[in-house]
Amino acid sequence: MVTQSLRGMTNHGPMHWRGDRNGSLDEPTSQPDGGQFDEALGFKKFNPAFQTLVGRADTLTDSESEMQSLTDFILQVVYPPNPIRNLDNSLTPDQAAGFAQFFQPNTQFTQSCNDCHRLDLNGNRQFGVARPGFFGTMGEINFLTFDPKLPQPLKIPHLRNMYQKVGRFGTGSMDVAGVPLFENRGYPNMGDQMRGFGFLHDGGIDTLFRFLTAFPFSTAASANGFPLGTGGDAMRRQMEEYMMVFDSNMAPIVGQQITPTAGVVASVSPRINLMMARATAGECDLVVKTRLDEGEAGFLFNNAGAFVPDRHGAPSVSFQGLIDMAQDQGLAITFTCAPPGSGVRMALDRNGDGIYDGDSLANHR
Repeated sequence: MVTQSLRGMTNHGPMHWRGDRNGSLDEPTSQPDGGQFDEALGFKKFNPAFQTLVGRADTLTDSESEMQSLTDFILQVVYPPNPIRNLDNSLTPDQAAGFAQFFQPNTQFTQSCNDCHRLDLNGNRQFGVARPGFFGTMGEINFLTFDPKLPQPLKIPHLRNMYQKVGRFGTGSMDVAGVPLFENRGYPNMGDQMRGFGFLHDGGIDTLFRFLTAFPFSTAASANGFPLGTGGDAMRRQMEEYMMVFDSNMAPIVGQQITPTAGVVASVSPRINLMMARATAGECDLVVKTRLDEGEAGFLFNNAGAFVPDRHGAPSVSFQGLIDMAQDQGLAITFTCAPPGSGVRMALDRNGDGIYDGDSLANHR
């Protein structure tokens, strides 16, 4: 089994490829956090592994202390932005074509990819969950793996990290009782690999393109599937392109940062305008940091064309006003697209005490 990530587990149901770490025996199963879908209960099922796998003398202490603290922490860890997707969150023509195919009934039993690998940026939002969204799974469990040679339950996996698995190339034929699972394209074994995990639960498939040559995805199984042979390769490449830019918990703009200096403002203004546009769309909180005569200063973009300072009563400043101030005083000024919801803490009130940072600084002078 390929080791799974500890990121992005909240709102995505059972743990392990088999989904065998879950709370279905502890309470009734229902969305968003009942039984099988209770990620906290599922994660706590790993406690025995601290003794049997890690080698501790004992498991972590009961649910009110060590294990609870670890659970509370790890379920806050999310996936980063997709580094391949366009910063404005748009898709290229090929990626858009793959996106459209993702929702077509193009697999065996006339199901779409999305019927199993659910993409819903608002998944469970109606329940008020802290981190809504389904990114390839709702936490459901399938009855069989893709490999009939080793049938077992399989949790439908998320798809946020496909780009991280690239790097393994060359896989021998895969068949069951002489019946091939994939089109025979003559993929030779290419020897030792430097990196790359491969795809599926066991990393047994080297590339997504090869995975998409599986017969259940072809016209042999569905009228809307990929045409057999090379005639379907353009569609397969489009789907592969889309898989590499699959949506993640954070939009691509999150984490982008730029510090305009004298002489380059004109060249970097388009990037800052993009950051303001994506902040207005709700994809990030745009934070500005600089240093004035009285000390460090922060500003938060209000998504309406102005930046709010970290001093109560001080007027908001336009983008051009910030640039003029920086140039007039020879200041470095840094724009950062922070995760949504973190802007007030990062720009205005670092310790969350209700007193803006600039006011706190003035009170201690």
